[in-house]
Amino acid sequence: MLNTKSRILALLGVILIGGGLFGASQVLAQTNSNHPSFIEQLAQKLGIDQSKVQQAVNEIRQDNKSQMQTRFNDTLDQAVKDGKITEAQKQLILQKRQELQNTKANFKDMTPEQRRQAMQNQKQQLDDWTKANGIDLKYLFGPGSFGHLGGFKGRWGWK
Repeated sequence: MLNTKSRILALLGVILIGGGLFGASQVLAQTNSNHPSFIEQLAQKLGIDQSKVQQAVNEIRQDNKSQMQTRFNDTLDQAVKDGKITEAQKQLILQKRQELQNTKANFKDMTPEQRRQAMQNQKQQLDDWTKANGIDLKYLFGPGSFGHLGGFKGRWGWK
């Protein structure tokens, strides 16, 4: 079984890799005019205005994000109900998730070395935060956070 520090490091590594791949694909889509973006290709194939396709994709993304947040909140509510965390811990978790989401954009403009150092700092801060607040890391990231990569659900006890 992995210890907490190993879990945090593994999680941050997955975040970094996923963010890097997403960022690289976004840069490629914006800078390489020889290769039309997915939205452009889809609009062309369907014979629909590109802005309508982009709007539909944005709406679907927002709906999915809302559904994921609802599921996460439901999971935290159940954990409070089951006595696994307190209401105060739930609020701390929600605040920390928002903080992490807000800092994600900062990694975009960093060099690989700066990003590596920032991720190490963030890992240490998360480790300190979980210990100081008596919160298991699994409650911070929730079920399905990385399900497409094999996830942490099974390894960390989420079902």
